[in-house]
Amino acid sequence: MKRTFRLLLIGLLGFASACRLAMERPLRASGYLEAQTIDIIAVEGGRVLQVWVEEGDAVQAGQRLMELDPALLDAQIRIAEAQVAQARAALDALEAGPREEEVREAMALVDQAQALRDGAYQAWKDALAMLREPQELRMQQAIAAAQARAAQARLEQAVAMKDIAEILKNRAEAVIRNREHLPPNLRPPLPVEVLDAPYAYWGAWAEVNRTGAAYDGSRALQDYLDAVVRDPLTLRTQVVEAEGRYRAAEAALEAAQARLAALRAGATPEQREAARARLRQAEAALEALKARQERYVLQAPQEGIVASRAAEPGELVAPGTRVMQLMDLRILTLTVYVPETALGRVRPGMRVPVIIEGFPGERFEGLITHVAEEAAFTPRHVQTQEERAHLTFAVRIRLENPEGRLKPGMPADVEVP
Repeated sequence: MKRTFRLLLIGLLGFASACRLAMERPLRASGYLEAQTIDIIAVEGGRVLQVWVEEGDAVQAGQRLMELDPALLDAQIRIAEAQVAQARAALDALEAGPREEEVREAMALVDQAQALRDGAYQAWKDALAMLREPQELRMQQAIAAAQARAAQARLEQAVAMKDIAEILKNRAEAVIRNREHLPPNLRPPLPVEVLDAPYAYWGAWAEVNRTGAAYDGSRALQDYLDAVVRDPLTLRTQVVEAEGRYRAAEAALEAAQARLAALRAGATPEQREAARARLRQAEAALEALKARQERYVLQAPQEGIVASRAAEPGELVAPGTRVMQLMDLRILTLTVYVPETALGRVRPGMRVPVIIEGFPGERFEGLITHVAEEAAFTPRHVQTQEERAHLTFAVRIRLENPEGRLKPGMPADVEVP
């Protein structure tokens, strides 16, 4: 019994010594260096005009990286500028009031509309009279036939006079040709009737055209009245159409009178405010378009190294596309995992030595910036102390790299006392 107790005591003392030695040994953890990456996003879409950097180039904050074609935006800006100018001109016109020329023009339009209205009214009344009094219609038919015959006679007379004038013109031209064959000193002076023959001929032609037009008009009126006498329904249709033209002319007159009255009264405060609002809206739209111009030249938000380039000159990129990626090598991050049993030995703000394989015999100082709150690599069922030893927690360590000696991807080891 004493022997068994002695052996148990020795075992417990050995276990305690082993735990103490384990706690006194440095904690070692390994990982890989990582750099912060910055995505360069094309907020606007378009064709790539120029790329100024290559992969691996070092860039400074504000340096130009890529330029997109702003042709579509430039066209939209020109349209917006025209809309601003139009809105400003409309506001200036309202503020200045109506011009005298505009008032006179409006008055002339009122007079014209009134004349059209009166003419349409008279035509409507005439059509009604013919519909209600057939005897009057037949009288107008007879008058129109007589006028057509008279116009035909005048046309025939004009044609005959034209033929005579043509004969005289031809004779005059023959006299002129014969005179041209004589020597200049023997040429007699031309009579007045020879000189006037071409003008008389063209005047006769003009009279033929005039009397022909008058004859066509009288014949058209005669044909219309003949058709109305044969079919009174046509006249009823004409009455309806004449009334419609009168109503339309009356509405046009009212509109012209209202415009004249509005010009004389000037713009109301509400109209002026609405014009100012339209101008402000157009100016805001223009400023919004101009603010987008700087988005077509992509710049580096900070210094770094070009890690990747996803667009080449001539390619089309859609809005929201990542066209480039930068790496910031000034500060690197090392992420290691420590077991739960050693979690009490690390804390944020602690400085720890870091060993890099590429720099034998040299140690770098790292700063613990974060210790994970939750375990990683956790077994599905944790029941025993041995299994709990497999729980690990991520620890993030920051390393200053002002000279850029350290590179992302390098393996590194951390020793925690």
